[in-house]
Amino acid sequence: MDQVLGALAGGVRRLLRDSVSPDMHAALDDAARVDLDWGERLAGLRHDVLDDVPVLLVLDNFEDNLIDQTAGNTPGWRAIQDEALADLLAELAHSPGRCRRTSMPCSCHVGSAAVGKHKEVDTACGDS
Repeated sequence: MDQVLGALAGGVRRLLRDSVSPDMHAALDDAARVDLDWGERLAGLRHDVLDDVPVLLVLDNFEDNLIDQTAGNTPGWRAIQDEALADLLAELAHSPGRCRRTSMPCSCHVGSAAVGKHKEVDTACGDS
């Protein structure tokens, strides 16, 4: 979870270089601070960065973070091993900022939201 927030902040900083506003700069700095609660860091990114900067978050080899889990009689159910990472991803999927398109090509449990095979959460992009 800390790596996701740090990589997100680092990617935006590299992309924007010198055109980062003071508020955006502070949010990017805070996102990498592991001494702050992840919810606080995400809130800063959402407020000062994600509504203005389009971001694609790719979690390569994400299946390494999944563990087998029994969910009723559903075979092949997987869960994210790190609960904080699961909560972070659920929060991002629930309220990602201005552009909302999330695709998870696996059967897994993300925070409190169940996501089925190739299920997409999709709403229009634009100001909201």
